[in-house]
Amino acid sequence: MRIDAFLADSAEVVQGKIYALGAGWNTIFVRQFPAAHRRLAVAATVHVPFTATNVSHQAR
Repeated sequence: MRIDAFLADSAEVVQGKIYALGAGWNTIFVRQFPAAHRRLAVAATVHVPFTATNVSHQAR
């Protein structure tokens, strides 16, 4: 199993496809913690080989 994830301004899944706006950034600059980011989405795809589809998987 392989999980690929990315940050975007917004993202949603429609009919099995991820539609993302402002995708691909990897850094957030803030003045202090805790910080609030007004627009943030984390999107991910999970890749499972065909031979491993009948096996239980855990994501942590």
